[in-house]
Amino acid sequence: MAELTPLLSELRSVQDFESLLRSFVQSLPSKIEAIQSAMQTRPDVAAQLLHKLHGSAGGYGYPMISRVVADLEKKVKAGTSASDLQTDVAALEELVHRAQLGLDPSRDTQGF
Repeated sequence: MAELTPLLSELRSVQDFESLLRSFVQSLPSKIEAIQSAMQTRPDVAAQLLHKLHGSAGGYGYPMISRVVADLEKKVKAGTSASDLQTDVAALEELVHRAQLGLDPSRDTQGF
């Protein structure tokens, strides 16, 4: 895997916001796991989780994550199967990893 470029929040320079950003970014892997699980059996729930993540990612200053999530939400609502969304989910996982790197550049770059 190629070395990833850190993805920085647009709000990273806001005083006292770093701990909120860190909490949000640290929560992303579990949110993605919940979304993936729901995509298998409850696409309606997956769409709701994606909708929430779309808004919160934008609110925390990660418009790239927000855009990818919005696209995933549309595809889930359109009935695209979970297996057909694996490339999209992988792109989201990469952005999340880049966001983790943006908070801690020394973090391992070889996986989610």
